[in-house]
Amino acid sequence: MRGQEAEAAGIRASEAMDVAQMELLPGGRFSVGELIRRDEWSESYRGYDGVLQRFVVLRRPRTDVDAGCAHACFVRTAFALTWLQHPGVFAIHTACEDPPYLVLAYNDGQSLAEVLNGIAAGAPDVVTQYPLERLLSDFSHACLVIESAHRRDMLHTNLQSEALLLGNFGDVYVTDWWAAEPPRETTGGARIDLRRAAELPLFAPLLSGEVPVAQAWLDGERRAPELSRGETPTAASDVWGLGRILNQLVDAWLSPAGPQARLSGSTLERDLRLLSSEACAEDPAARVASPRELSERLEALLRGHVVEQRDRLRARAYRVAAELALADALLSPDGASRSRTRAVQELSRALALDPQDHAALRLIGMLFERAEEVFAGPAGGEYARLRAAERARASRLGALSFGLALLVQGALLLAFPGVSGAQLALLLVFGLVGAAWVAMMGFFGWTKPKHFLVNGTLLALITGAFSCLLGPWIYVPGFSLAVSVVLVTNSRPQPRFLAAHVALACGSMLIPSVLMGLGLLPAQYGGDTTAWIKTTFATLSAGPTLMLLAVGNLLFISLPLVLLGRSVERLNAIENSLFAQAWLLRELLPRESVAEGEPGGASSPRAS
Repeated sequence: MRGQEAEAAGIRASEAMDVAQMELLPGGRFSVGELIRRDEWSESYRGYDGVLQRFVVLRRPRTDVDAGCAHACFVRTAFALTWLQHPGVFAIHTACEDPPYLVLAYNDGQSLAEVLNGIAAGAPDVVTQYPLERLLSDFSHACLVIESAHRRDMLHTNLQSEALLLGNFGDVYVTDWWAAEPPRETTGGARIDLRRAAELPLFAPLLSGEVPVAQAWLDGERRAPELSRGETPTAASDVWGLGRILNQLVDAWLSPAGPQARLSGSTLERDLRLLSSEACAEDPAARVASPRELSERLEALLRGHVVEQRDRLRARAYRVAAELALADALLSPDGASRSRTRAVQELSRALALDPQDHAALRLIGMLFERAEEVFAGPAGGEYARLRAAERARASRLGALSFGLALLVQGALLLAFPGVSGAQLALLLVFGLVGAAWVAMMGFFGWTKPKHFLVNGTLLALITGAFSCLLGPWIYVPGFSLAVSVVLVTNSRPQPRFLAAHVALACGSMLIPSVLMGLGLLPAQYGGDTTAWIKTTFATLSAGPTLMLLAVGNLLFISLPLVLLGRSVERLNAIENSLFAQAWLLRELLPRESVAEGEPGGASSPRAS
């Protein structure tokens, strides 16, 4: 306590010394001290009010610039601060004309421009004191200050980052009203206030239109496009200025070199950029309707971002708990099943909060292969039953689709007398083998890239073996069937996959013919054993036949795509969302005790 009193006494002594060094102004009430800010038309000094015993800011026109322009800015600023009634606008304590100066409340905060420069320079104290969330919240409050000015029929017209003053205790002020447009026509009580203001000698010339804006000090590139073209200011002009400030704020924090570079390209940055671009639209009618709407939309973005950040932190905590549970499973084999169950429980919570947590997804993948061990009792059995039923469904659909396709292709081949019954029978047998292969892939879940590579290699070898026995004509339907088996099992219902399948199916028919024409594949065999089969390659290679066979292969591909594609997609979805289904089963079905003395099952879930 004594230390605090000593510190307070030291501060008072320092302030008294500062006051003693100030120059006393005429009238004996106010003293002026050091210069704290200089802008286009004015200088702001730290002052002291001897009557109320407090520090103030004395703002007076500069003497080294055009006196007429400086006086016009002085009058416009004095009127704006008198007319506006909002905590975000400095109230005038006193206005004096000879010498001209304004007495305002003292605030030792920083302008947004100074803060953004500090962030761009990487100043750690600025980055710590002004995080992104605080700056966005302060900007939202500044929007409401401008909205209150619009409700009083006043326009700022020159909003820059220098005009936003950020206090040290969450207070936000909008300054630099020296180019503001005063109200011309008002209604209600404001009309009476405006009439009274027009009777004051200081404001009468302004309200009668005799005090022009100091155009020489306005930067056209930093103002709304319509103002640069000389058009009349509107509320949309201030919205444009606010949008430009928001874009500067996002550039400082979310640029690749900024403090929040990890959020560069994130949903938050995309939404903020979109909001800024809407506020800065070229056409005033296409901009955000009002500063209040800009503030409300920004606040909604902030709430969503805060919730997202909170969920990510919670998801990370759940993932760490899952990692600890998996480590416990390795260190304690006796309780491995219980630890793995707890790991899946924590991972399910993590992914429910953050579905893009790749580390959690990788951990789930580690548990896929041993899912039945993780979920003991009826839950594990029910999961295995559902998984087997889905695979059986995929197998049935695969066999059915290939059966329909074989009927179509068999009918096409049967329509040509050059195809013998033995050839047709062998082709159908070969197709049935392919259908059985697809059914097996569906049942055992062989849907990974390595499975397609193995299938393609095996079927190509089988096709080659058949061609040695049956003759070169088997190349066309054989290679087509091989490609079909591989592609259908990896089918996806999207149009681009369908187009790729059709193109490869047609290519599988044409490429063998081209290779035979180039002499890279034999067109006939001379052995007596296969002499009776040398039949009809010329017939099968004829144009109309090849076109009909191509149509058949299109159906041969499209039917399995339609029937089997969605089933494979569902099977893959089940594999990828195992944690969700298994966790629901754990919650909905009774579980057997894994460890003695735990009547609730493997692990009693904690409330998430």
